[in-house]
Amino acid sequence: MSRKKVIIPLVSATVVVGALAVVTLFKKNQACKAFCAGCNGCKNLQDKSVSYYVDKEALLLKDLQKNQKIFRPALARYYDEVELDAIVDETKAEFQRLVVGIPYIGGDQSPMTEDIEQAAMALALYRVQKRHGRTTQEVGEIITGSIQREIEGYPKWLRHIIGGKFFTEKYKREQRDNCAESQKREYAGNWVSFYVEGDGTAFDYGFDHTECGIVKYMTVNGASDIIPYLCSLDFIYSDAFDEGLTRTTTLAENGPRCDFRYKRKGQDGEGIA
Repeated sequence: MSRKKVIIPLVSATVVVGALAVVTLFKKNQACKAFCAGCNGCKNLQDKSVSYYVDKEALLLKDLQKNQKIFRPALARYYDEVELDAIVDETKAEFQRLVVGIPYIGGDQSPMTEDIEQAAMALALYRVQKRHGRTTQEVGEIITGSIQREIEGYPKWLRHIIGGKFFTEKYKREQRDNCAESQKREYAGNWVSFYVEGDGTAFDYGFDHTECGIVKYMTVNGASDIIPYLCSLDFIYSDAFDEGLTRTTTLAENGPRCDFRYKRKGQDGEGIA
């Protein structure tokens, strides 16, 4: 589930519809039997699923501006200052076109909403950079390198303390509840997750994601090639916050699930018994 880092998150594994979309992705349309925005044929469309992200667009644009500052040093490898300013404006415009189509997965009540919002910002970056000739590898390295550099700008002792909050009993209890809620499959664009109790030795707790909102979103938007780079962010966060993540398979790699297992590490990088 969402790690809720204090650093501006891009995703937890992370990402990201088309021009002037009047569609809410992953909302099931009963008339056409496809994922769409909710035309008049959709019997289940709720007003909140259409307006949620539009209503908070100003806040989303502030988050996007922060992300753009994080990515700017990496982008400077390819563009001069004038070009960079134009890239920033183009990315903002692309994101604004995406806002209305971000999948509604429960709004403020969903712990994964932030991940979907950040995914849309990453999709805007991806699309603009691809238009300017960047390869998928280059875009992926812009994202991962920028996030890693930003996180490592914080003292290691502080990152270790922050990571500890993801191992409290309160946090684990919340994640059990979040996983149970996801299994209701109320929103087609959401994750479906199962909490895994720790064995007391190999790992402290974990998740099995059998459906991933980011994989769905990226795939339907023709950007599945960037997913492996977004998945790698989970390990960047884990290393920075001493969370000891291990993972043997992912949905992005056509596996049956994403099997996250966390083992708290000491500040020296060793596991805590």
